[in-house]
Amino acid sequence: MSALCRNLPELKKLKESFSNNFLDWRRTFNRIYQITISLFSSTIKWFNDVHKLNVSPSVEQILFNLTDGTTTLTSIQKRRLDLLLLLTKHYLYSCKVFSKNPNIFELQTKLHLIWKIELCSLT
Repeated sequence: MSALCRNLPELKKLKESFSNNFLDWRRTFNRIYQITISLFSSTIKWFNDVHKLNVSPSVEQILFNLTDGTTTLTSIQKRRLDLLLLLTKHYLYSCKVFSKNPNIFELQTKLHLIWKIELCSLT
């Protein structure tokens, strides 16, 4: 009996293990992707509600903070949007590092505090 035939059951187990690991990774990636999209969508909706706007940045604008093309914003709104995108990314990373579920209300509270510190507040 050849070595390949003797190792066939082990190869099948390895293949199954690899397939299961890949599927687990894919499920995890999809979950993280959905959470990220949901958080950014909620955050941008909240920003639009606060400013009575209808800003909808593309994925590229979100990833690279390319808000210069958004001409309908005042300078304070643009600064807030820039901070919003940057801080949302920072918040998501912090949640990942501390194995914590993102929470839109917690993020909004942090944004308000940081806007006050950065002199972007409404008052």
